[in-house]
Amino acid sequence: IDRKHGLKKIEYPFDTLESVLEPTYGIIVYQEQVMQIVQIIGGFSLGGADVVRRAMGKKDPEKMKKLKSEFADGAEKQGYDRVKAEELWELIVKFAGYGFNKSHSAA
Repeated sequence: IDRKHGLKKIEYPFDTLESVLEPTYGIIVYQEQVMQIVQIIGGFSLGGADVVRRAMGKKDPEKMKKLKSEFADGAEKQGYDRVKAEELWELIVKFAGYGFNKSHSAA
């Protein structure tokens, strides 16, 4: 709420994510945002992003560990800081327990 009213600065993990996170004031809320983030930062294909979404839903620790490595490798290949990408992945993992499909928010 503070971000919406300009009382708290909106920050993005990477500037390239502003268009994805701006509607939710810099906070990951929807599964669709996670899919866009892993495509933009990690270089995942749409199919690969869907694998991430499904793995989050199943909470498979081994699969998530493998995907974290792929995400960080992809980010580094695209010129993003690996450590910041790994920190972003941890935010994504935390989101997994609370996030939902955007269409469900309207229902």
